[in-house]
Amino acid sequence: MHELCHRVYMNHSKRFWEKIEEFCPNYRQARKWLKQNGNSLIARLPQGEI
Repeated sequence: MHELCHRVYMNHSKRFWEKIEEFCPNYRQARKWLKQNGNSLIARLPQGEI
């Protein structure tokens, strides 16, 4: 959804996040989870995958 919304707004402006929220009303919770857990997901990738 994030990348699709960039087709409308090529930035991370307030309007961009409002568009995200139209399709994903709980995006704030998802962003918080990713911020807290993203590094552990990356750490699980096989070496050389990044």
